[in-house]
Amino acid sequence: MTTSEAAQQKSCWGHYQLEPGALGRWRIGPLDLWVRRTTLDWRYGFERGGDTLESTLEVQVPFDECASPETPPEEAARFGCRRTEANLELLPVLADRPVVARPSVPFFIPPGQQLELFVSTPVWVRLRSGATDLMELPCVRPSDTWFGTNTSGELSYATKTHMRRNLESLPQRPHRAVTAMTVINASKEQLPVRRLSIPVPQLSLYQARGGTLFTQHMLLRWEEGGDLTEVTLGTEAPVQAKGGKLLAEPRAPLGRSFASLVFGGLFESGY
Repeated sequence: MTTSEAAQQKSCWGHYQLEPGALGRWRIGPLDLWVRRTTLDWRYGFERGGDTLESTLEVQVPFDECASPETPPEEAARFGCRRTEANLELLPVLADRPVVARPSVPFFIPPGQQLELFVSTPVWVRLRSGATDLMELPCVRPSDTWFGTNTSGELSYATKTHMRRNLESLPQRPHRAVTAMTVINASKEQLPVRRLSIPVPQLSLYQARGGTLFTQHMLLRWEEGGDLTEVTLGTEAPVQAKGGKLLAEPRAPLGRSFASLVFGGLFESGY
C-alpha cells in the first residue's frame, strides 16, 4: 500500500513494501510509529502524544530521511530474522483485556426503555511480516482497573465514555473501535449505569468503507431487580459498518469465561 492509497481509503491498515534500509512512519491518533527494515532484522520505535483523543492519520512509506528534519525516536526493540521479507503488514486488534467504560456524567435508563448506545475503545497495532507476528503496541495505553468483587472478577482496562446516543455525534478516530449496543431495561425501576464492561477479547473487529473501525453489535437486557439476563453478540459486521470488512477475529473464543462474565455481570449499577 502506498501513502496516497492509504489516504484515499482513510485507513492505514494493510500491506506495505520496504526495501532493506528503508524506514516507514505511521501516525495513528496519538501514536507515532517508526519501523525500519534491514536485511537481517526489523527495528521499531515509537512516541505517544499527550492528547489521547488526537485524530491524526498519516502514512509516510518510505519515509524520506534526507528531505525531512525529523528523526526517528530511539529504537524500542529489534526482531531478528534469517532474512527479512519486503512485506510489512499493519493490523488493528482489540485490547487483550475487557475494557470497562465509565460514563463521564451519571447515566440512567428509565424503566421499559430500549436504547441504542455507541461506545469506543482503543485498539492495538499488530506488526506482521509474512506469516510472522512481530509485536503488538497499544495506540493508547489505558489505565488498569479491577472489575467485579474482591473474590470474583478480572483485571481490565478503564476508559471514560459519553455513551453517545447516535453515531454521528461520536468523533471518528483512527485508533479507536466503536461498539454499537442495544440496551433494554425490561424492569419497572430506573437503571443507573455505573460501569459497563465490554468483553473486547471476545469480539471481532471490522472496518467500514469510510475507514471507521467497529466491533460486532451487542444486545444487553435487564429484568426485574436489575439483573442482566441476556447478552447477545452479532455474528457479522453491524449495520453501521455498511458491509464492513473483517480485519481481526476475536482474541479468545466464546466459552465458559464469557458465560461467567454474562451471568456474573458485565454491568455495575448505582452511585
